[in-house]
Amino acid sequence: MEKNFKFMKSVSILFILGTVLSSVHSISHNFCRTNNEVSINIYHQLIKFQNGNFVFGIFPVDALLALTYLGTEGDVANQIKSAFAWNVSDDQIKLEFQEAVQELQQLPHCEIRLNNRFYIPNRLDLNPKFVEIASHFDTNIVKMDFSSAKQAVENINHWVSSRTHNKIGNFLNEKLVTAKTVAVSVNNLFFSSKWLHAFDKRETKKMDFHLSSQETVQVDMMKISGYFEVFRHPTLKIKNVKIPFENERVYMVIMLSDDIDGVDSIAKNARENWYDRNFTSEFITLYVPKFEIASTIDIIPSLKNMGITKLFSEKISGIAKEPVKISVVTQKIQINVNERGTDIDDSPIAEKQATKKHENSKEEGEIFNVNHPFVFGILYDDFSLIFGRINKI
Repeated sequence: MEKNFKFMKSVSILFILGTVLSSVHSISHNFCRTNNEVSINIYHQLIKFQNGNFVFGIFPVDALLALTYLGTEGDVANQIKSAFAWNVSDDQIKLEFQEAVQELQQLPHCEIRLNNRFYIPNRLDLNPKFVEIASHFDTNIVKMDFSSAKQAVENINHWVSSRTHNKIGNFLNEKLVTAKTVAVSVNNLFFSSKWLHAFDKRETKKMDFHLSSQETVQVDMMKISGYFEVFRHPTLKIKNVKIPFENERVYMVIMLSDDIDGVDSIAKNARENWYDRNFTSEFITLYVPKFEIASTIDIIPSLKNMGITKLFSEKISGIAKEPVKISVVTQKIQINVNERGTDIDDSPIAEKQATKKHENSKEEGEIFNVNHPFVFGILYDDFSLIFGRINKI
């Protein structure tokens, strides 16, 4: 099966006057489905603005807006609740996210670090109710002097870098912060986990990856044979494979169209493909390219298209003792996938120390070759954490 693949992901969200992040302790079916619906809706919007490769952390955005929703009122709150289709009480929303944070950070055999920090200028007094809500989202509120934008940005970027093993450095652009900045919310999700079974570096070879039906490049293609959960949609011509991490409740799913130029059809039919899946265990030979992505995404256009407009067009009440306006919502993620994992030591010594390697069989099984553009996701059980698209390697 898979290899000792350590997938490490760094997610950081800047919210100039924003909010923060969260997760689920006992992920209810209703909360899981709502989260996945939001994933699909945001993905539909992102492909309108993103060309090429991108990766996106849905859970941090869910939590960011949940915190904003609970801290505001009126039309702003109503638009957020409508867009995210929350059909439970405010107390239940707060509880679901609070439990999510606790559960994810306590999972064995993988590291999920949720680092939340809310920076406010020394002159601003927050609403005590918002401070109390933020505590349920594991969010620290830090006073900062924004009169020196350069120093403020350096301090924020240093903190982000320190919490992501120096994988994300220049997170915040100095141009986004001025002496008039109301607040900056940085939401960082760090994920690190080995594959349940490691890919053998000796099996990695240069192979074709079809950027389109007209263009092909050579890439480093990893290979492994074993039993994987596979689903082939009977009508959409989309196939899915799950690659479990060491904690088997956490896995990557790769969605691949039968058509080389069909990656956009995955988004178009995402809902049907997602909810109609019935995975079965099959012995296959899986080829997966090594890949690396660094995405910086302005989330506001997608959220506006989902009906969340007043949050960015007018000053809002509830977060602070004076009305404030949100001007920037940015997410930055970096992922580097190799045989051992993401940003993991892949030296010969580390390779010898790898745990659990699949007992290679001479049997090949059916070929599942990820050799053209695809969509991938990282999930805990059926709860979406991250998704992305690879068009080019």
